[in-house]
Amino acid sequence: MGQSLGHLNLTSIALVPVCLLLCKAYLEQTITNPRFIAALSMTALLQLGISTEVLFTSAVMGVVTWCVFVATAPGKARHIYLLLARDVVLAGIVTIILASPFLFYLVKGMKVVPGQLNDADFYSADILNFLVPTPVTLPGGALFSSISRQFTGNISEQDAYIGLPFFLLAVYFSTIAFRSSLLVTRCVLVFWISVLFSLGGVLHSGKTVVHVPLPWHLVDRLPVVSSVLPVRFAMFTSLALAVLCAVFLAQRATVGRYGVVLCGLLFLFPAPAAQGWEATTSSPFFTEASIKRHFGDDPVLVVLPFGYLGHSMAWQLQSGYAFRQTGGYLGYTPTSEHNDAVLSAFLNNAIPPHFDEQLGFYCVDHHAAAIVIGPRTKDVLRQAILETHWPAEQDGDMIIVRVPPRETLPLFHISGDYWPSPAEVNWMGQQIVVETGVVPARLEIGRPYAVSSPGVSVSTGHILRHIGFQPGEKTVIDLPANSRTTIRADKVFVPAKEGINTDQRALSLLIGRR
Repeated sequence: MGQSLGHLNLTSIALVPVCLLLCKAYLEQTITNPRFIAALSMTALLQLGISTEVLFTSAVMGVVTWCVFVATAPGKARHIYLLLARDVVLAGIVTIILASPFLFYLVKGMKVVPGQLNDADFYSADILNFLVPTPVTLPGGALFSSISRQFTGNISEQDAYIGLPFFLLAVYFSTIAFRSSLLVTRCVLVFWISVLFSLGGVLHSGKTVVHVPLPWHLVDRLPVVSSVLPVRFAMFTSLALAVLCAVFLAQRATVGRYGVVLCGLLFLFPAPAAQGWEATTSSPFFTEASIKRHFGDDPVLVVLPFGYLGHSMAWQLQSGYAFRQTGGYLGYTPTSEHNDAVLSAFLNNAIPPHFDEQLGFYCVDHHAAAIVIGPRTKDVLRQAILETHWPAEQDGDMIIVRVPPRETLPLFHISGDYWPSPAEVNWMGQQIVVETGVVPARLEIGRPYAVSSPGVSVSTGHILRHIGFQPGEKTVIDLPANSRTTIRADKVFVPAKEGINTDQRALSLLIGRR
């Protein structure tokens, strides 16, 4: 339920049990091999379009489940599982062929995102979360909030909760697993393996971290696997538990057993107040005729609230895609944009110094004709944009701020290995590029530590020079108008325990405007 507050595509998991049912039909020989391959490949292709991570984790748990079934199968019965593996691989090949254009650009785009998007240890299931609900669950969510707020991750990723009745049911089946049916034995093994995977590399219990290496620690730095959040394996814990519930009811369909399952479902009842759902706001401004009247054909706009914070994509759809936008929410922010101070201002309302110059560069660089400030844009951001004194007008509840021509803007922008913040000075890494507009600029560079760079090479046009300085010393670089200057540090260093998205930063010098 937590993903209803985070990634809605991760709530669409119905195709996972469909794959399970297809494999069941194959083993029971109620489906022919060609139909199985076709159906499984189409299901995988659909799941790929919904979530690559769910497809990948399903494949991982599929391999694990297959190993459990093979290991527990009588010797003569293992042949059917080898045939199943063969046809699943064939279905995978068909899926790869059909999805090859998508996969080509997926692999191509991997170079613009970090090798590990989020810390796997931080987004691991807390062992208490299996029994302690979060506020997204109505029964006990508020009561136990003092405990659940200590869980790692955030509320949308704290999804391990199964409730006391279902936990006791899992314990009951675990105690009889090896003297019960083969199906129960297999489901119990898959249940506890998925629990172990969801715990991540180290054990978390509230604020306590038990530094006992867990199996996930062995694989969490591997390519592709490093981007998987262990807590999301809790989905397979619930799937194994659902099969155990079905077995529980099939064994003896009594009122008492149905009562146990119903009680378990009641423990999982969602808290409507925690969902924060709201109706998508349509706007009379975002019609095809209105967009053409204000901006002409196919303009590029900056629409606020930005990206996932607002309704810009719904408004774009409402207009019949009469405009393009610099925002939206289609995936991970590319590395080229990740450290942009203007993007940080749009998303976090952290207004950097000299915002007008950086905003001008952002709009020019993205070919934006105007900024459309919608309702619910934060006052601090709205005010910062209006203080640029660019031409502005109001149409209904929208404020239109038009971007002046480039040649009239006092642009200033730093790209490359640079981490901006609202502070006056910020760290640079190995190399940055500084671009200016019609107004010259002055940049102050300082060497705060003995371990930082002893100097920099500065290249503007055909002019190249080297500047060296001692620890604690600063120097000022004059940047001509309408120039592009490359500044490269002689040396970088990596501070201990310093990281952005778990990638350690290589730092060199502090830079700021004068």
